[in-house]
Amino acid sequence: MAYTVNYSVIPLTHSGGHVGDLVAKVVDRVEKSGLEYRLTAMGTQIEGDLDEVLDLVKECERLVEADSDRFYTVLTMDYQKGKGGALSAKVQSVEDRLGHTLNK
Repeated sequence: MAYTVNYSVIPLTHSGGHVGDLVAKVVDRVEKSGLEYRLTAMGTQIEGDLDEVLDLVKECERLVEADSDRFYTVLTMDYQKGKGGALSAKVQSVEDRLGHTLNK
């Protein structure tokens, strides 16, 4: 589990319903993947090995592609050899430096 990824997909068009409905489908797929993740207002952070994460992103892209004629995707990746648990550890590191828990 060496990759920490920030993934955002923004449907620009959506055939029927609200764009939020399509985003919810993507988040549901991420949740069902079994990978560690954190949902934020601007994207979803996912942690896992490279193949797992990229396979999941591909599945999510296909979900959006099925209901949207156009969408925008942002994917950033951080690799750290032999490391796991970064989603919690990075936040904990900042909290330790500040001396208090952050508003999550």
